[in-house]
Amino acid sequence: MLWEDDKWLNHPTGSTLASVQTALENTPGSFWTDGTTMYCHPFDDTNPATDGKIYTRSYYRNGGSALLISAPDVHLDGFKIRKTCIADKSTNDPGSNYCFQGQSAFGGTSLIENCYGDYGSKHIFGFTDNDTARQVTVRNCQAEQGTPYNSQSPWVDYSSLNVTGTATTNYVTCTTTKCVGLIGSTLGNNGGGQAWLSHNNGSANFQFAQINFTNCDFGSGTVDTYGAVHTVRWKGGSCGGGVLRSPDSLIEQALIVTDAASSNVPTNDTPAGTTRVRNCIIIPARLQAGFESVLQGNLEIEGCTIDLRNTASNGNQLALFKRYAAFNLTWKNNVILFSNDKTFGVLRDGSSTDTITFSNNAYTTASNIIVFNYNDGTTTADRTLAQWKNLGMDTDSIASNDLKLATATYFPLAGSAVINAGSNLGPLADYSGFLYSTRNDIGAWEFLTPVETWRKQYFNNPDNVGTGADTNIVANDNLPNLLKYATGLNPLVPGVAPIMYDIDSGCLRLSVQKDPQATDVTYLVEVTDDLTSAEKWTTVGTTAEADTATELSVHDNTPVTDSASRFLRLRVIRQP
Repeated sequence: MLWEDDKWLNHPTGSTLASVQTALENTPGSFWTDGTTMYCHPFDDTNPATDGKIYTRSYYRNGGSALLISAPDVHLDGFKIRKTCIADKSTNDPGSNYCFQGQSAFGGTSLIENCYGDYGSKHIFGFTDNDTARQVTVRNCQAEQGTPYNSQSPWVDYSSLNVTGTATTNYVTCTTTKCVGLIGSTLGNNGGGQAWLSHNNGSANFQFAQINFTNCDFGSGTVDTYGAVHTVRWKGGSCGGGVLRSPDSLIEQALIVTDAASSNVPTNDTPAGTTRVRNCIIIPARLQAGFESVLQGNLEIEGCTIDLRNTASNGNQLALFKRYAAFNLTWKNNVILFSNDKTFGVLRDGSSTDTITFSNNAYTTASNIIVFNYNDGTTTADRTLAQWKNLGMDTDSIASNDLKLATATYFPLAGSAVINAGSNLGPLADYSGFLYSTRNDIGAWEFLTPVETWRKQYFNNPDNVGTGADTNIVANDNLPNLLKYATGLNPLVPGVAPIMYDIDSGCLRLSVQKDPQATDVTYLVEVTDDLTSAEKWTTVGTTAEADTATELSVHDNTPVTDSASRFLRLRVIRQP
């Protein structure tokens, strides 16, 4: 393989120089080798001997990968391996020149961390060992730009044994921003691609008990299981969706931005499998006829926000999912933002013989088609939300042209129709990863009032209970939580109430600083001349001199010389 200033070159294929010579001569930025001599036609038709460019090549290793790990209980830290890519001169087959490869005796309990690989061949990090009980953790590693000459993935777990195992791979904060190299560039291809896959040459057994991904950023690269893995867990981070053919798969708290080549919205594609997608934000770049995510077996999509407003397509009336065989679909507590100029739906080709549960969803328009070509046992037709409800589906769902969601984050704003409008899925986390005892908002986020956000920050619980309760005093300073919230004080640190009194005007005056974020409380300054009667406290007879987002100043209208006793107090009331 040859690179010009780290740019990928075109590689015409052929068994002899004569078979590729015309292509080489007509294509600036191309190369070919017969294994002995390298032929190069640089970009810009320059002369490699004098153009000052840097040309680098890879090496064919008869043993395979650059770093071949063939021992158990290994700890690798801080390796950087680049440019292992090779390509067969006739077929572009990438061979097995990985950057990092665990093979043969690799396994046991191993840790690979802080490693980097790019411009790899076939795979960059590949675990192709046959240890059916090994436990491998890959942490803070990055794989970038696999071969552009053949469809492969930067990460792979593979086993060729026809047995059931207990092997596990844990990917933690690993990164791939560009799965595939781009001819003529050093920046890689923006088109997504496959980031990780598992396979076992078609064996019916599950050699891997579980593959875990925690806060990994794979951009728009997909995660696909082609057998081999019983359980997949993806939590946090980002990926481009994928097709999961495992009995038990769960994706949660992920940003899923699919690429422009296909939809790849996460789905299940095995009759006995179950894929669950919860609390995710899903942004399909494109819906394409023939590439709608196929569906069979069991799929649960709950508490997600799907944005189709800027989704491209190669046609109209396209759906997120298309029936492949009998399925069980649960579609609950989801927000779907439809395009204004295209007709997109959730499902195509469903039937009354399938098990379908739609409930407590929010759609941006009532007129949009929810399912295409649905057979209710009597007729086959497209169904709008109203028609879908008439069939007993989505009966508790809502439609609105303005769901009042934040533009960049999709977080529900005050007054949004999605707040408390869903089924209670709790205890369950939302997109932030925070665990709520009640999870009943529609969409990826659970709405918090300002005081609930404050409680969550300081007490790790948004509810008005326990240490974080409004009336509780945490720091032994006689200041209850609600007062500290209203005045911008840290509840965990002893403080002094930011309240001042004076009689400079001849009347009692109370001034207090307000926290501008505390928009869900009411500040009342009340007056009385009798502390023995709680009923006599009143706001009548007071005048506000200043009432802004950050300050409140109120005086008593009765001069101190006209009364034997006058008292002012601040009362903070949390709005329901």
